[in-house]
Amino acid sequence: MQAVSSKGVLPISLHTNLAGRLRNTNLPKSHGLLPVFEAVVNSIQSLEEANR
Repeated sequence: MQAVSSKGVLPISLHTNLAGRLRNTNLPKSHGLLPVFEAVVNSIQSLEEANR
């Protein structure tokens, strides 16, 4: 994938350091299922939007 800027075409990295991102994410243990809940809600909203 590439991005266009005033300096021409620049490569975009689609790779990420997942372990680093998780380590830097502030999520208390008491809210451990919050990302799963958010994913389910997003999926339901997407299905509803597709049916419109």
